[in-house]
Amino acid sequence: MDNIKIFKFLSFAYFTYVMAWLVVFVGDLQQWWPNLWWFFPSNIDNTKAPLVPYNWTSAVIYDCMLLGVFAAQHTGMATAEFKQWASKYVSPDLERSTYVLASSVMLHALMMFWIPIAQPILGWSFPIFSNGAFYASMIGWGIMLASLATMDPLNRYGVAEVFGLGQTQTGEFRRPFLHQYVRQPVFLGFLMGIWSCAMMTHGHLLFNLAMTAYSVYGMQRIEKGLVNQYGERYTEFQRNTGLLFPRLGTMIERTTHAPPIVPEAHKVHAQ
Repeated sequence: MDNIKIFKFLSFAYFTYVMAWLVVFVGDLQQWWPNLWWFFPSNIDNTKAPLVPYNWTSAVIYDCMLLGVFAAQHTGMATAEFKQWASKYVSPDLERSTYVLASSVMLHALMMFWIPIAQPILGWSFPIFSNGAFYASMIGWGIMLASLATMDPLNRYGVAEVFGLGQTQTGEFRRPFLHQYVRQPVFLGFLMGIWSCAMMTHGHLLFNLAMTAYSVYGMQRIEKGLVNQYGERYTEFQRNTGLLFPRLGTMIERTTHAPPIVPEAHKVHAQ
């Protein structure tokens, strides 16, 4: 395995670890499985790292700065202008892996240096509700991961050749899995994952509001890019398919008739 393939593989492995940490971080899963602290040293309401004394205001400002830096990197490196500048220094073959690595580092830093603001706002004291929130969150993450898995993830994250696979993304307008019923199932799963919680604290609410706002911005960019790429075909798809929630009439029709064509969503934004 040459150096490029090693870099791509390690970048993807690190990305996988950081995404697993995100699920643990948002869901506070260490309270269910304490051994997770060995692998994931923080969550949204607790951390094992030593913290300097802080007040509520300084913690909010600090956490907002972390969120802002992550959003700036994640958006900035996806722009055409940055890609053109980076092409002078980074091989096109490494473009996606470099983006994945940089985004993973920034998300890792956000979770590692996050200051918990654990004052509760709303909580469920009955086990049926707290357990329900936990399972709803897991369903959300499952929707996100299952949707990503149908969108050629190895090529998307630049590691297909590491496993001896060729390029399979053809740019065709197609319909994988849940894209038959909603246009952005990845964001649907992500938002379910972060908002389904048994205890809503100030820090959790701050994180959720920031990530929801960034998700709305990201979806707008993706939708615009797909309209530019596919034109009237995607515009018609927008008219017939909900963004995050299926339309009942359309869902019944697609269940009983031939399914529609659905795009390789997120391709424009994730590159």
